[in-house]
Amino acid sequence: MLVPPPPWAWIAQSITWQAMLGTATFIIAISAFFNNVSRLAAFLKYADFRRAAITTVCSVPTCILSAWGYTRLSSAGAALPICFAEPVLPILADRLSAPAGYQRLLVDFKPVGIDEDDATKVKVQHGRITAIGKDVWDYDAVDTGYFLLDPRVFGALKEVAQVEPPSVTLGMRKLIAADQLAAVSLTGVRWTDVDTPEDYSKAEVLLAAAGRRQKIGAS
Repeated sequence: MLVPPPPWAWIAQSITWQAMLGTATFIIAISAFFNNVSRLAAFLKYADFRRAAITTVCSVPTCILSAWGYTRLSSAGAALPICFAEPVLPILADRLSAPAGYQRLLVDFKPVGIDEDDATKVKVQHGRITAIGKDVWDYDAVDTGYFLLDPRVFGALKEVAQVEPPSVTLGMRKLIAADQLAAVSLTGVRWTDVDTPEDYSKAEVLLAAAGRRQKIGAS
């Protein structure tokens, strides 16, 4: 339980503020002092110290025990309370990789059931994206919306903002112009946009089908 400082400490602090920052700031400090005093009065009036004591007595030993328990777990054991049954991307803390030369975009070379007019399409040559946009009709793949980017993308967006309102596609075009955007092929995974009520219904069907496949695989 937090113990508020005594009122004289606030008074001393307010006087210090006056000496350092002048009268205008002192007035603000005084108003803050009275505001805090009213909060302290409300706290003392309504605080249930009996419940606070019970909570403290019960929580401190369990916090100490859990902290000690984590020190006794392996790295895999420590991750168990966090991961549960959801997919995770484990990265070992003692691994270091060199900075990637390219930003990356996950693309689908064989999209199913897409709205071709609305889809963001890309041209790919030797693993590098050479064009991106909804107006790219001689396309090789479709942008799935999954990126792996580093801070260079912010520089690209700043450049775009100097001449027109920035967007993800325009930022990617800046990276393409600098030959910094690579394509990563998506294989074996169904995906969909969810922009309209019709898309939402399609996504529900897609997720339901995936759930059935998981149950069949587990049985």
